[in-house]
Formats: sequence, structure tokens, C-alpha cells
Amino acid sequence: MKKYLLLLAMFGMLFTACERGDGVEEYVPKIELSKQRIEVDFEPNTYTLSVTSPYSWKAESDNEWIVIESKTGIAGTKELSFKVESNDAEKEREGTIVVKNSNYNLCSELYVIQKAYEPKISIEPKTLNFASDGGMQEVAITSNFEYEVTVSVDWLAYTETDDGIVVTVSNYADIDERSADITISSEKYNISKTVKVLQNGLSDEEYGKHVILYTSSNGKKVTPYETARFGANIVSNTYENGKGIIKFDAPVASIGRNAFSGCDSLTSVIIPNSVTEIGEQAFYDCSSLTSVTIPNSVTKIESYAFSSCSSLTSITIPDGVTSIGGCAFYNCSSLTSVTIPDGVTEIGKQTFQYCSNLTSVTIPNSVTLIGNYAFSDCSSLTSVTIPNGVTSIEYAAFKGCRSLTSVTIPNGVTLIGQRAFYGCRSLTSVTIPNGVTLIGNYAFYECRSLTSVTIPDGVTLIGQSAFCYCGSLTSVYCKSTTPPTGSWDMFYNNALGRKIYVPRNSVNAYRLVSGWSEYSSDIVGYDF
Repeated sequence: MKKYLLLLAMFGMLFTACERGDGVEEYVPKIELSKQRIEVDFEPNTYTLSVTSPYSWKAESDNEWIVIESKTGIAGTKELSFKVESNDAEKEREGTIVVKNSNYNLCSELYVIQKAYEPKISIEPKTLNFASDGGMQEVAITSNFEYEVTVSVDWLAYTETDDGIVVTVSNYADIDERSADITISSEKYNISKTVKVLQNGLSDEEYGKHVILYTSSNGKKVTPYETARFGANIVSNTYENGKGIIKFDAPVASIGRNAFSGCDSLTSVIIPNSVTEIGEQAFYDCSSLTSVTIPNSVTKIESYAFSSCSSLTSITIPDGVTSIGGCAFYNCSSLTSVTIPDGVTEIGKQTFQYCSNLTSVTIPNSVTLIGNYAFSDCSSLTSVTIPNGVTSIEYAAFKGCRSLTSVTIPNGVTLIGQRAFYGCRSLTSVTIPNGVTLIGNYAFYECRSLTSVTIPDGVTLIGQSAFCYCGSLTSVYCKSTTPPTGSWDMFYNNALGRKIYVPRNSVNAYRLVSGWSEYSSDIVGYDF
């Protein structure tokens, strides 16, 4: 009896009283949780509840997706901690946690409801804007599911990164804006997101650098002979409404070697103002070409560039050109006029040879060299002024210019080369400057209209047949007191009665020296 009373005293404070007739409550032991029901998200997380119990307790769950971290607790422990794993299912699920003390047959239950899986994705930015020259931009993608990326065009591409994708857009060579979609989707969850990609078109000025405009004699497109000679790739070539357009993926840098060589139906062409060079044989033998627009950006015209363009009637060489290669306009038989800009320093060999309809040419003072055959056989050329910077007239430079009536040779010239004016049948007069020391073989051969010529005192050599077959030549004035070296035929077959005037004190010297002695009866003393 005493032992029983002692136990009552020890646990008295832990008992609650039940109602009795005398108003005293009897103690009822229990375990209480702060919640009996909890709803959790589908994503993994850890949750904590408070536990009220006078006894030690143990927590259990028969659901694998609920992991109890505080499995046991002693009397007075206030917290129960548990973690839920991710719910990848598309419907919610339920589970139970039981907190109990088996000794006293006490327990309390927590009912856990986990939401169904909710696929989530965020994309930033949703629109990408690119300039015409393309480039790369990033799209950040945050998603809790695996997705697929698809693109609808071949002018953009992507690479995946840990944070999303990097979008690459190629260069664009047209005026109108273009657009495309990048789709980020999951067939499993029926989710689709779109990134809009916009690329600006070129300005009118820039667009002009990406195209070559042309016309053809047959109304059909002209295919370049060499397609890889423009410094850019051809993306299209069309011919509509009487106009051809060749489009490129970048500004056209050059009309390269053989680019349009032999394109015999090409009638006109406009070269874009991004081009700096017209290469060798670029338009060689384009026999129908009548018009070509060369922009100011061009600095160099290579050899044979327009050779044998037999229908080309006129050409404007822009001010930026500093070099014109040999044979550049060779055999342009319909070319009537040409203006050479101030920046050009050399006119290469045969540059205008056989331009049989060329009537006039302006050679700027910047030119210092006129090459061999440069204007040879320009049979319609009537007059020419050679600039002051030229020091020599090269081999056959004006050979066969049958209509040339006059020529002005500057004082700086020291050499009149072989055949320089060979066959210039209409040349009536020529002034040979004092600086000339040598007149080459056949230099004025068959200049049939030449009536008079003065040879300055600095000349030391008159070449073979230099004035041969000048049938109208009646007067030759040779100022040198020492007879220049000459050949027997240098004045062969001149006009009947032709006289050679030399300094009075040098008459005998001329009559006796080889080459001049053949003309001894025609040599006359003269006061210069």
C-alpha cells in the first residue's frame, strides 16, 4: 500500500484527472503533434513539426519518399524533422508518419499530402535582335525537366550550355528584316516555349555593296566564269524584269581574275562601291559589254581587265585608280573616249592597243611612263598631249595611230623609243624637245604627212630608218654641231628636194661622216 502511494506521488504531476463526482480530473497520457495534416510541394524539401509528449517517442513511415531525420526523441523533445523526395509523377500522393510510444500504447499520426509534379521553365530573353552582320547571343533557360531545342531555318544555329543555349546567326545580305523561331519544348509534358529571333536588313547603301547589277543581251542570267573571285560568296543570281542581280553574303571586295571572262551575253554591269580592285581578265572578251560603272572605291585595274570588250564605247576611270595594267583595254575596238585620272602614274604596255575608234584621250600630269604599244594602232586618235612627267616614249607607244595629226612632247623626255610614232600617217608636225638625246629605230617611219622636223642639238643618235618613208618631209633642221650617229636610211625616201639644214660651220663634218654622207648633196648650212 505504501509502495503504491509512492508511485502516485512520483507521477502525480504527469497525470491529468478524469472527471469524477468530486470534480477532480484523472490524468490521461498522450503524444501530441503540432499538425495532423500537412501539404507539401512536389519538389524535395525538409519540414519540421513540434512534438509534445511526457515520454520518449519513435517516428516511423512506411512510405519510401518520406525520410524521417528525427527518428526518436526523449521525453520533452519538441521537434520532429522529415524530408520528402521529389514527386516526378503527374498526380499527388499521400503518406503517413506515426509517432508512438509502445510501452504506453500511445501514438499520433501526421498525414502528408505531396502535390503532383509541376513542370516549370523560364526563358530570358524571349526575343533576340541581331544586326545584319550576325553574331552570338545567350538565352538563359531554367527548367526542372529535360527539353528539346529546334530551329526552323538554316541561317541560325545553337549550342547548349549549363545555363541555356548560345544562338549564332550568320551574316545577312538583304534589305528586308528576317525572322525565325527557336522552340524549346517537351513532348512528355506538352510544353512549348518560343524564342523569337529577328535580324535587321541592310541599309540601302550597305545593300549596294552586296550586289552586282547587270543586264544581258538575251534576257537571261549571266553566270560568272569564276565564282570564287569576289571576296564574298554568291547566295543568289536572278534575272527578272530586264535586270540581273547577283547577291553576296558579304560586301564584294574585288572583281577577281577571270570573274566574268568570256561572258559574251553581258551587256552592262554596275560594280558595287566596296570593290577596290578589278583583276586580271576580269571582263576579258565580254564582246557584248557596252557599259560598265566603276566606283570610286577602285584603286587598281589589272592587266587585260577589259581586253577585247569590242562593244564597249566609253569608260570612266574613277579618281581613286592609281594603276592601270598592261592590255587593260586592249582591242576595245568601239571605245571612243577615255579619261585617265590624276592619280595614275603608269600606263602599261598595250593598255589601249587596237582601240581603233578611240578619238581622244586625256593623260594626266601624274603619268611618268607610257609603256610599249600603249596606244599602238589607235587608228582614230587625232591628237595627244604627253604630260610633263614623262621622261621617255617607249617602244611603239603610238605606232599605227594613222589619224594622229599633232603631238606635244614635253621637255622632260630624253628618249623617243623605237617605232614610237611608226605609221602615224596624218602627223603633220612634231616638236622634239631639247632634252631628247636619242631617237630610236623607225621612230617616225612612214609618217607620210610630216613636212618639217627639228632635231635639237642634244641628240647623239638617230636610229635606223627613223624618218624613212616620210614622203612629205621637205625640211630637216639638225642643230647639233657634231653630227649625231646615224644610218644611211634614216631619211630614206623623203620628199623630192628635201633639204637637211645643219650649222654652217659643220656642213663638211656632216657630209663626210658615215650615215650622213649619203645625203651630202642635200646638206645645207643654216644659221640657228
